[in-house]
Amino acid sequence: VFPTNVETGYPFTVPMLSYLRSAASRSKDTLHTQGVHFHRNEEGGKYPLSYFISRYLWDHAVTREAAVRSYAGWVANTDATSAEELYQALVLLDEFTYSGTAGQDQEAKGARIRDLVESALSRLPAARQAEMEFLLTTARVMALYGEAAEHPGDEELYQALYAQYAALLQASPSYGGFAPAASLSRFKQHVDWLRAGWAAGAF
Repeated sequence: VFPTNVETGYPFTVPMLSYLRSAASRSKDTLHTQGVHFHRNEEGGKYPLSYFISRYLWDHAVTREAAVRSYAGWVANTDATSAEELYQALVLLDEFTYSGTAGQDQEAKGARIRDLVESALSRLPAARQAEMEFLLTTARVMALYGEAAEHPGDEELYQALYAQYAALLQASPSYGGFAPAASLSRFKQHVDWLRAGWAAGAF
């Protein structure tokens, strides 16, 4: 059983592209398994991880780019521009959540993720937009987290960003269940985790 949830209390999409590919390869080459079952605890926000690990387990030679482009193409169907924007957004989201603040501008990257996802989904049918609401909300939250990560200690800014964050949760069909537990301290906890990067340790 391979779990695709490696954190607690953080519901948003964390692509974990390199990690999932490495883990899938180890399942065959090191553990000598003949079959693997993966499990995720949350719908919506973790669905892309299910797609990626399925591709990696099915074909150990598949590249990260091929797996992500396959998912983006499945979401966007025949809209090549949307597929490319979703691909770029997911790769940036992986970098944003994995590497931490060092060596990257998380404020600019978070805003870029938001803009790419908003643009990509805006051209898709209404039913697909509704299905992908989890990714849209994730992207918008990343823009808030990114701005906060680049301005540590700015309590006035944190309060303003948290208010936007809480409003996004309350309005989200995917993440509304997390709204009652939202707090400024939890918001700061997530920002600190992203500032360090999930590679430094599961949240």
